Amino acid sequence: MITDDGKILHIDFGCAFGQKTKLERLLGLFMDIPNSPFSEDVFIAIIGREDDDKEITKLWETIKDQIWLCFNALRIHKNRFKPIGEEYYQHFHERLMIANDDSEAQQALDVELEKCYNNRFNAARAFYYKIQQNIVS
Repeated sequence: MITDDGKILHIDFGCAFGQKTKLERLLGLFMDIPNSPFSEDVFIAIIGREDDDKEITKLWETIKDQIWLCFNALRIHKNRFKPIGEEYYQHFHERLMIANDDSEAQQALDVELEKCYNNRFNAARAFYYKIQQNIVS
């Protein structure tokens, strides 16, 4: 996606097919990660510094809205994914909460996004601490 001011926003929905991101595979070596398809580093990179809470809150709400639009676009066009095979399609169907109405699906997605957003710095710090410990010892 390209925002109105020309910035590129990339959302990886490979998780809908059960794929783990490279970051999830890497973090899995050092720590348990939350059951969320969205990595903390994604939010750190997008949100940036936390010295302007009002601006960050506004940016975060905009990002959540954009993620929902992408997520819902996949939900709307779900039937186009049937050729991927029944097993993958069923997983895709569950991950995108096709059985839920739009409001329920958006609320569930927001819960997952908030979990990741609220834990992003703690998880990132834990990751870098583990790396530091492995290097030192």
